[in-house]
Amino acid sequence: MNKKFGYFVFPLSKENIPLPFSWMRKVPSRFKNYYIRKKQPLLFSEVEILGAAGYEVQLPLLLEEMKNYHQEEINQIMKKALIKLKQYEVEMIALPTGWEKNEELDLLVAQGREICLFFIVPAILKVIKLIKKPLELVEVSVVGDDNKKIHLLMDLLYSHFNFLTIMTEDIHAFLQRAESIYEDNGLRVNFIQKTYTRQISGDIIINLSEDDTSFYFCQKGSVYFDFSGSKEHTKKILLNRSDLLVIDDFSFRTEEENRSSVLCELAWYSQDSFFRKYVIRGYFTRDLIKLLDYGSKKNLEIEDFYQYGKRLSNKQLREWQRKTHVDNL
Repeated sequence: MNKKFGYFVFPLSKENIPLPFSWMRKVPSRFKNYYIRKKQPLLFSEVEILGAAGYEVQLPLLLEEMKNYHQEEINQIMKKALIKLKQYEVEMIALPTGWEKNEELDLLVAQGREICLFFIVPAILKVIKLIKKPLELVEVSVVGDDNKKIHLLMDLLYSHFNFLTIMTEDIHAFLQRAESIYEDNGLRVNFIQKTYTRQISGDIIINLSEDDTSFYFCQKGSVYFDFSGSKEHTKKILLNRSDLLVIDDFSFRTEEENRSSVLCELAWYSQDSFFRKYVIRGYFTRDLIKLLDYGSKKNLEIEDFYQYGKRLSNKQLREWQRKTHVDNL
């Protein structure tokens, strides 16, 4: 059975915010603004994404007005919206730009990070042309302490690359899986304790930790997929390592339209019981084929890479390649 989802949007203008009476459009702006701020009129619309049904919630303020609202007011708007969404039996939502998850929020929140992990192999294959190395020599390093996600990445990566390193504090948690991988295709997974005292040689770094400092030790010209879920962490990398190609999000292409990772993740959760199990309980190797099946059925493909909320254009990718002396494009 499909589950409902909800996501939030800001109105394009004040005229798009609903008012109860048409004559209120003609009153002075200060009176309209007072009513809107006091009554917080939300607008709910039924939507469909990738065949999944959900709700779009228009907020009662413009994006540029966010700075004028106190946190208490923002929490009140969110609380009012959540009451309605729960009545619609919504289980997962996506927060609007600039809004942080708080303790009172008891629904699952999509960030797009989960679906991006499942598309890491096509992402690497898409970006690999920027690296002056043949595929068979590319080194991939996974950094983090989320054992379930590291197991997922091991299962996704090992059959595509000849050099795979796991950098984590709990090495023993992965030795059994590493042994079965070796028996399957001969790849010997390399393990490094997550204490950085020397340069990390990986061409591709996949980070899962928001307090990770591995970027200080990455070799020049590495591609750094930051799936920490922390914008502050991504910002720190960009400020300190302009030579790295930092990617923290993807957009996806379908047969009909392009969608953000967050909206695709909402649709996936809505339609796929295996993905719901993954989100709630974590990853199990036995579920991998079923999990990958959804993207295949929906013909999902990566459209663009994003960095700190902004799309990376082909021009920017070529410029990064030129500056890092990787001239293979």
